[in-house]
Amino acid sequence: QKYLTDYGGGNVTAIVYTKIGDFVGHENEPSAWTKISQSTLRGSGKGHGSTIRKDDFQSVILYPNETVSFYISLTTADIRYTKLDGVELGDSVASNSYLDINAGIGLADYPFASEYFIYSPRLFNGIVHFDRRSACLSETNVTYSFNINHIVDVRESELFELVANLCDQVARMLMVSDDKLTNLRVEHDMSLDMASAKKGSNITCAIETSGYVCTPVEITLKFKHGDGIRDGKLRHIWRVFYPEISSGVNTLFDAHYGGETPVQTNLNLTLTTSSVAAEMPNATANAFEMAVLNFLKEKMKGTAIKVLDAEVTAQAVRNVRYLARDDDSVNGRPMATLDISTIIVGEYRPPPQIDFSGVVEDAIDADEQSFDEEIRRADEFFEVYDSIDVVENVTKPLEIPDTQENSQSISTTLIIILVAVLVGFFIFVGGYCYHRKKAKKRKGFDDTFVKGSDALKEERSFFPRISTKRRSLNNGSIMDDNMSAVQWTMSTADMSQADYGESQRDYSVNYEMDSRREDFYDEAQESYRFNESAIDDEAYQQ
Repeated sequence: QKYLTDYGGGNVTAIVYTKIGDFVGHENEPSAWTKISQSTLRGSGKGHGSTIRKDDFQSVILYPNETVSFYISLTTADIRYTKLDGVELGDSVASNSYLDINAGIGLADYPFASEYFIYSPRLFNGIVHFDRRSACLSETNVTYSFNINHIVDVRESELFELVANLCDQVARMLMVSDDKLTNLRVEHDMSLDMASAKKGSNITCAIETSGYVCTPVEITLKFKHGDGIRDGKLRHIWRVFYPEISSGVNTLFDAHYGGETPVQTNLNLTLTTSSVAAEMPNATANAFEMAVLNFLKEKMKGTAIKVLDAEVTAQAVRNVRYLARDDDSVNGRPMATLDISTIIVGEYRPPPQIDFSGVVEDAIDADEQSFDEEIRRADEFFEVYDSIDVVENVTKPLEIPDTQENSQSISTTLIIILVAVLVGFFIFVGGYCYHRKKAKKRKGFDDTFVKGSDALKEERSFFPRISTKRRSLNNGSIMDDNMSAVQWTMSTADMSQADYGESQRDYSVNYEMDSRREDFYDEAQESYRFNESAIDDEAYQQ
């Protein structure tokens, strides 16, 4: 970046600030601005641009349709800007296919001026250098740490080369097989630049098997990608794939992962206003994400937890008019809310196990005022909201489960299985008893039938004309040459097998004789036969 100063032949101190969104209303508010450059350089003098070196300038990412404000100042009153007639504040004064530079203001004080020292509109005199996404790719390194057991004959240099090649192959395979990684490759120009391995220093390694040695190895995957995806988000996405990377290393070695574990949680906020609520535009959402991320990063300093990224996943607007209440707390004003759901992702190296959701929640609860101010400073969009409240914070199941929790889960599962087995057993026993009882009833009927037949034989003296040569059973009737039918019914009490011999048997035999023709009986069925001595049980069962 270049600017104009009349000062030449000596050193000047240049300072650059930036903020997301318009600067109007924040001209004399230092807390709304972020310093991105401070450098001492030699002024080039009147009519010549003075350059802020690229190494002294922290890059700023501009997203499509986003407005970013800059404040360029010297510590002395030597910077030059221009007044233009016919130009209003915010008018475009320079543009190309990618950027618009708008008319701003001049401040006649340092570092920030009161309203009495603001001159508007004014034009910045200088040059802005920028790179487009296709010409400017960012780099993100993702590391994985392992304890690798290998035979003594394998030199460390050979080990590192083999492990790096394995991880390279696994990563490239994932980039074409996993949908999320494929989208990153297409939408954000993500590519794997290289995979390397070296001796690790952050994990403890011990020899486990005789004839083998254990070497701590740190693997680094270097990715290149466009600026549309933040470094922390990409790092978290690849961190989630550590089981697949581990499986690749284990194809040749006995490897044990000892690196960082990915964690994530939902952060749900409700913003309340007495005006009309609206969803955040893209630029405001980006500013909100950075505000939440910066706040949590600051609070996690000095801990084992690294907060990597914050991403807005959903917004919901509710505009409701409340009726006036007795305490006049609402007073009939229109009340509206904006619900924002944000995913916070991070990583840490166990042990111990952590509750990432609780950690995030505690960080916000411990300094709610600073959290509120951080969000309001991010964009003037939030100025209309009266309150910002945390509603819910739920951890996603990405952490490695704790041993004790796992044991409790197994115990619960065993109890459920045991109860299910007992219930099944009782159902089986109940069904068995029910069918057994029915079988006894049927057996009682069978025995009654047989005994009833014996009773018929015992009573044959009352029926002297019943022939013993030919009988047939048809639908409960006994037929003979000389009688039309002997209809009989039997009834017996429901009794157990043991008491059957002592039970009482009642039989009733009704018969009727007629003089039907002999040929009627020739048509009768002959499927069962009886004789005087006994009933054939087997024939009856058939």
